[in-house]
Amino acid sequence: MSSEIEAYQNAVTKYKAVVAKCEAIANTVHQASNALRNWRKTMMSNVGGGWPMEIALNRNSPSINGSEWVTAHQLATALQDYHAARSAMDNAYSAIPATQRDVVVPPPA
Repeated sequence: MSSEIEAYQNAVTKYKAVVAKCEAIANTVHQASNALRNWRKTMMSNVGGGWPMEIALNRNSPSINGSEWVTAHQLATALQDYHAARSAMDNAYSAIPATQRDVVVPPPA
């Protein structure tokens, strides 16, 4: 296997890991957004503090898990990591000689 193909495969592996991390963050934010549609009855777990009994004891109260929440810095870093990994993967694919590209799956669109 050529070093270009190996570099591309490594870049794809890193890209997939970064995508999974960004998707997990996006899912957490999406779930929190849905919970906050009913913000007057929403509570957060794993952050300390108290909640009114009618919210804390109600199984139907929307809840956001504070331990899954990321900071703005963590979100920005994840998004920057995505763009860097995407660029590295595209560049690694471009470095593969055209005659050898048929043995790898091209980057997703």
